Amino acid sequence: MIFDDDAWYNDELDDETNDGIDPETQRELQLIDKVEEAFKAGKQLYLDTEDIDELFSYYCLRKEFEYAAYLLSLGEQYHKDDELIQILRPILLYQQDKNEEALRMIDALDLQHNPNWHYNRAKILTALGRIDEAEKEGEYIIEQDKSNSALYTRDIINIFLPEYPEAAKQILLSALLYNPQHFDIIMQIAFIYSEEGDTEKALYYFDQAIDIEPYSILAWIEKCKLHAISQRYEEALDAVEYALAIEPNHQHASLIKAHLLIDLEKYEEAGEYIAEKAEELPALYYDFQALQADILYLQKDYSTAAKIYKECLANDNCPIDSMIHYVDIKIEQHRWKEALDICKTLLSSYPDNVSLLEHTAQVYEKTGCKHIAVKYLRKCIRLMPDNPNLLLLYAGLMLDMDNVQNGIRYVRKAYKIAPTEALPNIMMAVVNAQFYNGKDITRYLDVARQEDENAVNIFLNICPRGGRYLFPDKDKDKDKDK
Repeated sequence: MIFDDDAWYNDELDDETNDGIDPETQRELQLIDKVEEAFKAGKQLYLDTEDIDELFSYYCLRKEFEYAAYLLSLGEQYHKDDELIQILRPILLYQQDKNEEALRMIDALDLQHNPNWHYNRAKILTALGRIDEAEKEGEYIIEQDKSNSALYTRDIINIFLPEYPEAAKQILLSALLYNPQHFDIIMQIAFIYSEEGDTEKALYYFDQAIDIEPYSILAWIEKCKLHAISQRYEEALDAVEYALAIEPNHQHASLIKAHLLIDLEKYEEAGEYIAEKAEELPALYYDFQALQADILYLQKDYSTAAKIYKECLANDNCPIDSMIHYVDIKIEQHRWKEALDICKTLLSSYPDNVSLLEHTAQVYEKTGCKHIAVKYLRKCIRLMPDNPNLLLLYAGLMLDMDNVQNGIRYVRKAYKIAPTEALPNIMMAVVNAQFYNGKDITRYLDVARQEDENAVNIFLNICPRGGRYLFPDKDKDKDKDK
């Protein structure tokens, strides 16, 4: 058996009595009690190999290594020739982050014929950052036992995800050679391409998965999401309709359809669908209410939308995107205290939501608390360090607070990340106009105009005196008039 990091034992059982627990789980709980009593009493306890393996996994997951070592000693006493037991000692070292020692010990075992040996060696090599070698171990397992490669693949790719998705993808593609119709392998490949942002490749594999299992709601929903990301909303709507044809009241699919109807600006149809689903799916009542408010928000009926948002917030059911619209309404109405109260309430549930942090910073800035706004924007940048818009917001605040050096530095950072986008170029033009000789303003604005035809007007609104660099003849005419 390949050693699995996922515990066979559920921590939630700690708080349960044995009433209503299935016999196998009761037996496992009793074994745990026996092991801990024997350990504390310093006694030996006979357990079979599988029990030792499972209990060892349980204690390693909990980082209770004294019990894991005790179980290992029992295994070596009673089952010293069992290959599963022999591999546990390097595993224990690996679990204790003693990876070099673990590798030396597993290499000393003459178990190259055992898939479990290769699997655990791959884990140790990955922990040491030797990814190419680890990947070869995974491919070796698949190659040696082609008939069971799909079974092994799930465990093998867990070694590499999420830090090394490319290695995981290569393992999956190798497994696919021997299991070309295996739904789970194809889905995993599609998910990795989706995470990498390769929408077309992801769609190709989701379509393959659907060909194999046409009634997979998950595959249809994922296909829908990818079309929505590409703003192909009609195709996305078609995909989610297939999911709902399989299960008409599927909660996630129902919410997605409502969102898509709103994205397509089919507000009347969306409203009718939302009202229908709010009755059919009472568990999602406030989620659908928030979407109803979103429609009103988009139609600029802020007063009615705010009433519904307030009800959702009061019932602790806060779809965050909708609640940020609620903050927007309060900002639009210049009700700063109410906006800040909503932000603080939401931050208790969504402390790392960048959009919420950005809105909170905006409210503090508008109320004159710029030093507090700075803290929230810094957190945004820590969470999304390569987002040029956040960098420019922070730069603008720095310049507004006369921290010129920092302001210019963050404008340059944003420009370096997005040298062809309009706003970074506009801000580079502003910086040149305000603090340098203005010689590169035209070059930056020419680039910005390719994306936004109003780039010059935006520049002049931010920096009115920059016009003297764009229209020097006007300044000469003024001098003549004088």
